[in-house]
Amino acid sequence: YGGLQLAENIQFHDLARSYDEEEAPHLKNRGIKFNLPLDKESPTYFYGFQGTSHKLAVKDVWDMSFWKTWFDEMARHRYNVLSLWSPHPFTSMVNMEDEYPGIAIQGVTGFDEAGQSVKVNNLSIAEKIEYWRGVMKYGRERGFAIYICNWNVFLSTAEGKHGLTFSTENQKTRDYLRKC
Repeated sequence: YGGLQLAENIQFHDLARSYDEEEAPHLKNRGIKFNLPLDKESPTYFYGFQGTSHKLAVKDVWDMSFWKTWFDEMARHRYNVLSLWSPHPFTSMVNMEDEYPGIAIQGVTGFDEAGQSVKVNNLSIAEKIEYWRGVMKYGRERGFAIYICNWNVFLSTAEGKHGLTFSTENQKTRDYLRKC
């Protein structure tokens, strides 16, 4: 953040004076909780898409320019933590096709302004993984700690496949979630 402060000092006061400042944040970790709508089949809330903003945000979370702007703006405001929240992000971020075929969501389906389903992209699960690696790399390069948080036990499109259920007593579900 020293570089950002120096740039702001120069922007507002030019190079006409010297700077001798020392600052430290009161809170070490300053962050934002971001509810992550990954797909029509993987909403940000377990009860689905009731509102408008998270419906329209699906296309944005799959746009790298969105994340670059987001991280850059967060850095300008001295944030350093981003937590991404989703009931079950794994169907869009993890490739488990060998053990759990048919669970990963191929492509991304979102919504248009009228709330109708639209194809956002045709990314394979491998391409999605690379995309999220790029998002995480960009954030880390700007000094962010990034956390992906999920609420158990929500399974998105995994429910009912391979014996997976919402039951916390289901050993197959436990094994699946640990592997995710």
